Amino acid sequence: MKIAGGVNVQAAQIILYLQCVVGAAGVTTFWLVIRKLIDANPSSFARWLSPAVAVTVCFWPGSVLSAACLWDYVWQEAALALFLYLALVWSENATLARSVLVGLSGSLLALINITPGPIVLAAFLLMALGSGLRPKARKMPAVAALCFLVGIAPWLMRNMVVFHTYVPLRSNAGFEIFQGNNPVECILNPYHAPHPDNDPNELRKYLDMGEVRYCRYSLHRAVQYIQAHPTQTVRRIVDRVYVTWFTDLTSHWVRYPDVPWWTKKLRSKVRYGASATLMVLSAGCFLWGLIRGRFALLPYRYMFAAVLILLPLPYYPTVADAPYTATFRMCVAITSLCMMALKPKRIIAATAGNRALETAR
Repeated sequence: MKIAGGVNVQAAQIILYLQCVVGAAGVTTFWLVIRKLIDANPSSFARWLSPAVAVTVCFWPGSVLSAACLWDYVWQEAALALFLYLALVWSENATLARSVLVGLSGSLLALINITPGPIVLAAFLLMALGSGLRPKARKMPAVAALCFLVGIAPWLMRNMVVFHTYVPLRSNAGFEIFQGNNPVECILNPYHAPHPDNDPNELRKYLDMGEVRYCRYSLHRAVQYIQAHPTQTVRRIVDRVYVTWFTDLTSHWVRYPDVPWWTKKLRSKVRYGASATLMVLSAGCFLWGLIRGRFALLPYRYMFAAVLILLPLPYYPTVADAPYTATFRMCVAITSLCMMALKPKRIIAATAGNRALETAR
């Protein structure tokens, strides 16, 4: 914005072009992640897996739409792909240089959006557990964790200076919890949510209290509401799990009342229909692969499990809007493709037998 001389159309264009470049880098890095997966066991996967994942990431509706959104979604997606790739490389051979890189890439991901932060910590923990927790083997996970802390330290110090108190990576965690736990039905963020953007009373409180006090006050209100409505809180969490994994197919929860997706313009119908169909297929294939035991056959399955469990976790008690969950849904699709590309054991055995016969000849 400073380069463009302020908040104007030129600044928006620069950001959009830059986000397209970042999005392309994310596609490439996810492709590298899958190549690393295949290289771990080349004979177990069909050849179509790498290009199929690249196409999926490139044209995933949520990702394509987020490229034109002036927010952090594209950057988060690319940073997550970068961290996953470096974490997989690191898990094979935890050298000092790789430990530094994985720690710094984790801090970059956390600075863009703290939501995937637990995935970074899970990778460090998996590496430590894989080492048997031996003192000598714990050095590299410790180096990675130290580099992670060094990477986020400047932002923590900045928050201390600006807010005059300790604030973690994001100051609005308390308010995010309040968004999902208040008298207004809030599976998705509704138009009449108690938010300073659209509620004059909330804006007045925000201006009077300041950001930190207001977010702490919002957390207090959320805790009170949860204690008074435990059954409703559990029901909302279950609803958000459903929306996160399958999308809101019936358009039961919408931002604006009486405007279901099938009453909108053709472009909106195609966009929502494509997103919902792809997600239902992805979730169905994932469930099939899980039941068939294919997930357990994936290389680096614990890292994949960490992503699928931890990435959507913050949205279950808050709000599960589509832009927030787009990256997670794409990860479900990628994992499903990996499970579908696994060759049955009999084919692997036959292939190995043919190679042995050719070698004998």
